[in-house]
Amino acid sequence: MNYRSIIAALVAGTMLAGCGQAATASNEASPSSFGVSAARIAYSAPNARTAKLFVANCHDVTAYEVPTGQYLKALGKAPDDGRTLYVTHNGQVLVGIDGGSEIRIYGSKKRRLQNLKVENPWAMTQDLAGDLFVLSRGHAVYEYAPGASEPYDPTPVRTITTDIKGATSIVVDSSGYLYVANWERGGKMTVPVFAPGGDSPTRTISDGISAPYSLALDASGNIYVGNYGPPSTVTVYAAGTTTLTHTITSDVNEPIDLAFDSSGNLYVANNQNYGVSVYAAKTFEQIRSIPTGSPGGLAFDDSGNLYIGNFYANSVSVYPPGSSTPAQTITQNVCYPTDVAIQQ
Repeated sequence: MNYRSIIAALVAGTMLAGCGQAATASNEASPSSFGVSAARIAYSAPNARTAKLFVANCHDVTAYEVPTGQYLKALGKAPDDGRTLYVTHNGQVLVGIDGGSEIRIYGSKKRRLQNLKVENPWAMTQDLAGDLFVLSRGHAVYEYAPGASEPYDPTPVRTITTDIKGATSIVVDSSGYLYVANWERGGKMTVPVFAPGGDSPTRTISDGISAPYSLALDASGNIYVGNYGPPSTVTVYAAGTTTLTHTITSDVNEPIDLAFDSSGNLYVANNQNYGVSVYAAKTFEQIRSIPTGSPGGLAFDDSGNLYIGNFYANSVSVYPPGSSTPAQTITQNVCYPTDVAIQQ
């Protein structure tokens, strides 16, 4: 991405229209217009009585009650740039502030616990041991171990730069292997894989790769790569290998985010107004299309409701399981959402 600079320009030119109202764009947006929620392995079911929806906006991060959608509060102001969200295994909310070169960490009661200084944080994920991995605007990945008095030790235990250029997404599998999607044209345009503790790739995924932009792992550890293209595809690789097993092309248009529901069905958020395409687990057959505009992040609650941030519409749409029609649209204090996340 660099959706942050694009957001700043959009905000400057369209803020008079007001957040919470639909906005239109005269120029074609690049895939970097939208946030990618760092890859998801599986969705742990939040408690419906305590779960919260968090939305990364052009000016702050806002919290809502799940499933009512009632507005709760903002987590604090920040520069007018995009930001990314990540909810840790223990329910902490991490907000990546690109312009501020830091990650803000909030606890279960939305109290700020730590400011972790990271240069231009872009995407975040964790391994099963709880170490935090942060992609620093396309050129490096930092690994942080849990801290003694703060959520994370401020000094990274590992810094990876080899074969990382123009990266947009990261994910760590259950064995601790780190996958990095190098999207930038003229760059590597591959998916290097790093072993635990290693700073050079142990293998590189290149078969079927065409501008890899988004990553996800299914419950069996198979890696899914959203290729912006051309051609636009989602390619699937057997767990722990570089072996291409499936290529999904039907209704895939510049995929910027990937996610799975509790049944293992794949959801692909396509750039611009192509909506979200849904594919059946194992068969990869397309089972429906959700015609939402400019999706900027996907998340599920414990009931299987799907939350989609609609970038240009200044809203978050909520879809019941199996539905292509929203049951609810949240607009209060939503402004060019770049990411959404559910806190348990």
